[in-house]
Amino acid sequence: MPLLRIEKLKQGGMLGLWQMTEHPSCDERLWKEVQSLFHHEGRQREYVCVRLLLRAMVGSDLVTIDHLPDGKPFLKGDARAVSISHTRGFCAVLLADESCGIDIEYVSNRVDRIAHRFMRADETATDTLGRLLVWSAKESLFKLCSDDHLTYEQMRITGYEAGIAERPNDVSRPILLTGENLSSGQAFAIRAVLTEKYVLTWCMSK
Repeated sequence: MPLLRIEKLKQGGMLGLWQMTEHPSCDERLWKEVQSLFHHEGRQREYVCVRLLLRAMVGSDLVTIDHLPDGKPFLKGDARAVSISHTRGFCAVLLADESCGIDIEYVSNRVDRIAHRFMRADETATDTLGRLLVWSAKESLFKLCSDDHLTYEQMRITGYEAGIAERPNDVSRPILLTGENLSSGQAFAIRAVLTEKYVLTWCMSK
């Protein structure tokens, strides 16, 4: 089972990380579900692996994922908030007692080509990992503040500095950034993990 980690976070909540290596047919019940929803194997794998990860986190297959009309996920059978993300080869789930957001991005220089779309003039990251960190942090913040329908310009990420990628970091001791919702004037702690394969960020409302 490619479960990489389940971590009870010091600030509250629970984070799970899964490496998506199995075929979607690995779980008979989920395989029956997903075949009627998606035809592309990649989408099927994401669907199945996210639910396998949730099952491992809550210890039951009675807790299921549904979505609001705007696409925001919620849990049936569990009162906690949930946020979900997947990227090439990995998926991540965050559970919390309050609103939350999580994002995972595979490491690639593709972010350099689109930096002008999401970077503000006052955000200083100029290297690939830095830009990827800002992008991922904004994706997490967007999910946290989903009711505000923020644009990239309405979010500002601070706390990034050169050499941050070389610092020891892990889910239990993440890099700490600040994400500002410039529409509401609120600021939130955004935690980040950088690895050779992916960037992971998450945040919660408290």
